Amino acid sequence: RRSALPPTLIAVVPLELAFVSKKPYKFPVHHDPKSPTSFLILARPRTGSNLLAGLLDQQKNVRCSFEALHLNETYAWPPLNWTVQARDADRYHFLDLLFSAPTEPIPYPSGRPGHPQTGHFKRVLATGFKVFTKQLFFPELQGIAASPAIRKVVLRRKNYVDMYLSEMKAQASGNYVNTDTSRLVLTVDPKAMAWFFEAVEADNACIDALRLQSTDRFGGADWHSVDYDELTSHETRQGALQGVLNHILPPSHHIPVAFFERGRHKQDRSKRNASIANFGEVYDALRKTPRYLDMLMQGL
Repeated sequence: RRSALPPTLIAVVPLELAFVSKKPYKFPVHHDPKSPTSFLILARPRTGSNLLAGLLDQQKNVRCSFEALHLNETYAWPPLNWTVQARDADRYHFLDLLFSAPTEPIPYPSGRPGHPQTGHFKRVLATGFKVFTKQLFFPELQGIAASPAIRKVVLRRKNYVDMYLSEMKAQASGNYVNTDTSRLVLTVDPKAMAWFFEAVEADNACIDALRLQSTDRFGGADWHSVDYDELTSHETRQGALQGVLNHILPPSHHIPVAFFERGRHKQDRSKRNASIANFGEVYDALRKTPRYLDMLMQGL
């Protein structure tokens, strides 16, 4: 067992997070056996986190908030009236509320979190939200990772080139959700792309180190991984979502996937050599790292 953070983790945690002088977040113990299970989706932007959160929130016994810790807004099912200032003044209490839900059925809006509409009642058996690693202070991330009562879902996208292009196209178009950016062509800065890859690797290493430390102590049953390609493929999406449901719901309440949306698909299906104006320059820059070059050339 490891009594301290692994050296690999110390190396990749940003300084502004590693030296926050606050005790790790401690998940409140629920003594009521009927209390919902709690979960967290750990992701990076452009990995399909909105798709996963939306699909989970459609399930009849799951409440999944979106970016509850967004810098400028709180996209969360109740409390809907929290301001960013109030949230950030007492973030641990806000996390407690996000990880909790009444045992009786609750009124459930049919709109996106933060934009309620007339809905229905839902008995919540699993409650959680999605978060990008950079939105958590390190004591929060450390405490959540160390709590076996919080089910962690690690969502990743294997192809960093596609992730980077998706982010750049979203910035260029000003639209981050449900927008077809296939026709956008970008001039890519190889150095900026390399920095992005390093940031992805650092995030992954941080989560992996915390997961390893938690697994050493508790066995790892509270962790589950899902891949972007599984969620965006019609052939594998239902199975991937069922795996997440089985992970976050109590064992006695496993349910089949409901409200399955076959119509959703990847918004950008353009080839990388058609999306990158200076493809040759990017190719030459990535030749030094075969793994990244493989990502660029995948499917071409």
